[in-house]
Amino acid sequence: MIEGLKNAIIIDGVVHELVDVDPGINECETCSLRKECLDWLGPGSLCADLFDDAVYKRFKERTDL
Repeated sequence: MIEGLKNAIIIDGVVHELVDVDPGINECETCSLRKECLDWLGPGSLCADLFDDAVYKRFKERTDL
């Protein structure tokens, strides 16, 4: 397990971690999986389907791993 990584998914070898959203920022607009999410079912569907605690969170690509 990667230290500090809690909720994440890997797509095509790229890790996308579920992180808190900064106040005043639209989580869907800044999500690294925005396109995949819209293709899935619509805004907010992918994270909510995968994780129970997805409120005010977004996926962020992890490039430091």
